[in-house]
Amino acid sequence: MSFHANGTLLAGSDNRPNQPLGWCNEPGASLHHMIDWAGLRDFWNRLVRDGRQAAMERYVSIVGFEGNAQWIVNEVVNGRIYAVRDSDRMAYDSLDMALCWQCYNLFEGPPSGFRPAHSPDPGEYLRHFADLGANSFDFPIVVPPHGFRANTLYRAFLQMAEFNRSGGEGALRLCLDLLESVSDLDVIPAYAVNWFGLPKAQFLGLTPVQRERFFRACRRHGWRPSDEQVNQAYAEATAT
Repeated sequence: MSFHANGTLLAGSDNRPNQPLGWCNEPGASLHHMIDWAGLRDFWNRLVRDGRQAAMERYVSIVGFEGNAQWIVNEVVNGRIYAVRDSDRMAYDSLDMALCWQCYNLFEGPPSGFRPAHSPDPGEYLRHFADLGANSFDFPIVVPPHGFRANTLYRAFLQMAEFNRSGGEGALRLCLDLLESVSDLDVIPAYAVNWFGLPKAQFLGLTPVQRERFFRACRRHGWRPSDEQVNQAYAEATAT
């Protein structure tokens, strides 16, 4: 379990559940958070510490907890998070996973250490400051309609950070409204993200079929093709 006895999430990335199996379409890809894990953890922990039971129930439903939101929140609020019978363990594990991983907040991409220079992992810079409450937003260049989702999540992230800081009711309500508006969306596939450094106008100008052709041509060379290989892949994808 990744919870303290009072139902707050433990600090440190090593305590979060492993990424969900079967959520990646691209072999060898990893899932990346837009609103980062530290921000999600701090948000949940503020809800728990402030005893915001109604907001907790709404949030648990938004993030996709597979069970009765009212029951699991009541368990947390009443300090039964560690008094886990074998018959209840799956529910707690499901809560743990739901709080750390939400389809609408994820995109596919290179595993750690293979992010390109034009799209670095913001978590690498902030990793050493996680215990101080630092968090970040990862916002790659994505094709429509995913850009609207990313912009919505960025606005939610700002309100989440404000609530984490102040506990303000307005920030909490707006954050939950924004998250709920995108909660039915799936993981952004790797081919919808500009991983290979094409000029933005060129990348956004590709048709869906061309975009996937371009991605596959680049991936033949791994996650870090040369500029020449990228240009060749683009030529192949756009050839009539």
